[in-house]
Amino acid sequence: MDCPRRVLIVFVTCCSSPWRPTMPSDAASRPQRLHPVSLLFTIGSVARKMLLPGILVLFVAGGNNYELALIFFFVPAAIAAVVKYATYSYRLGDDEMMVREGVLTRNERHIPYARIQNINLVQNPFHRLLRVAEVHLETASGTKPEAIIRVLSLASVETIRERVFKNREDRSNVADGAVGEQADHVQSLLKLPTRELILLGLISNRGMAVIAAVMGVAWQFDLWGFDWSRIAEQAPKLTEKMGIPIEKPGLTATLVLGVVAVIFGILLMKFLSIVWALFRFYGFTLERSGRDLRARYGLFTRYTAAVPSNRIQLLSLRTTPLHRLWNRSGVLAETAGGGSGNQGEERSETHRLWLAPIIESDKVDALNRAILPDVDLRDAQWNRLPVRARRRIRNLCFVLSTPVTIVAIVVLGWWAIVVAAAAFVWSLVHAAQWWKHAAWTLVPTAMAFRSGWWTRRLSIVRFAKIQTVSLRQSPFDRRHDMARLGVDTAGAGKVGHRLSIPFLPREVAVELHDRLATEAAKRSFRW
Repeated sequence: MDCPRRVLIVFVTCCSSPWRPTMPSDAASRPQRLHPVSLLFTIGSVARKMLLPGILVLFVAGGNNYELALIFFFVPAAIAAVVKYATYSYRLGDDEMMVREGVLTRNERHIPYARIQNINLVQNPFHRLLRVAEVHLETASGTKPEAIIRVLSLASVETIRERVFKNREDRSNVADGAVGEQADHVQSLLKLPTRELILLGLISNRGMAVIAAVMGVAWQFDLWGFDWSRIAEQAPKLTEKMGIPIEKPGLTATLVLGVVAVIFGILLMKFLSIVWALFRFYGFTLERSGRDLRARYGLFTRYTAAVPSNRIQLLSLRTTPLHRLWNRSGVLAETAGGGSGNQGEERSETHRLWLAPIIESDKVDALNRAILPDVDLRDAQWNRLPVRARRRIRNLCFVLSTPVTIVAIVVLGWWAIVVAAAAFVWSLVHAAQWWKHAAWTLVPTAMAFRSGWWTRRLSIVRFAKIQTVSLRQSPFDRRHDMARLGVDTAGAGKVGHRLSIPFLPREVAVELHDRLATEAAKRSFRW
């Protein structure tokens, strides 16, 4: 009876013991293990992923025993979780962190402290109850965190932070001749009260995603069960019950009922958006300690994202019409980190961190100067695009609206004239407004570009963060003697990290290209 037990002990001991070859920094500290409750969270994660398939199997299988097949999927996953817990270890060296895991395929990663962009924490209610956290270490290596450590005690997390940030601060002090006494001073940059989060929900349209998902499921499984002709017949009675008496039944009552339904849908969407804002950004605080920015937010799942301000690749300011109506803006930072400071956001939001989901427009300049002290746009001279750029935008809108007009002619007949007129007016308005708000500027340490008119954006890139500067010319650009200037930063991908200025005169684009390339070359790049 003791034989299986001895085999298990030997197996776990062999798996958990560090292996060779020994690296030069191995002796800097002892290997550290995951927190004991890490095993529970890992198995819980596996069980959560199996929950939905399990429910489907139970409903589809009926009285059969097919649900027992879930055991064959859950048990190997649980065993893998135990093995990962037993073999996972990390070591904090003098200038790097080592992560080791695996049995058959052993993986050892060395992460220099200088390459770590962000250290982010994720805490759900169970994490906070047990005083542990999930740690995400981000570098500029890709679209995922370099290392995800599930889970560590808060004391261990602080040890990692102190080692990484102390090493980084020491290097910066040596390079800049600065004194690190200010690192202990914590400056509060922004706190969002509940009323601001409610306003954020009213401004955003996140509730639309929930409504669209529910409608899609209902449509797919035919859950509506509505007899639309009968609803049209009963429309006068329904409107009368709602206190909207209509003398003549028929189309008018149906239209009124439709308007009421649309209003109800908008109110529901805004309510869901408010709930999302409260759950997502409850207790939002942004603090600065030395060069490091730290954002904390979340109601149930608590997020803590830390990023050095000198590692921000691009700073973006965004305003929608509702933002401008309430005199508010949003400030977003893009870093070279591959994971997610906003873990749980859409995957397209990797590399991004909200420094201010909502902020009064009058306070934006002060916040920007606190985040990027070396960038001041107050006295900047903004350069507009040439007038012929407006004509090109207008012509492009005409071309894009042509297929819509053709479809409208086929479907609507003479009513297509209304669609064509609306497309024509929209093209004129869009071209004029986009050209009116588009402008670029250069300041001693950075470049900025304003774009958009419905959703307006201001993008700021410092010269020290520029990776590549490019010029592109389409056949239409060559015909009009124009070019598009592109500025990429570290970690640039399909989403974000890129500043692109279209419709520049070719000579201006070439001059700007040479200026940016020279400014970037004069500065030593540091992560």
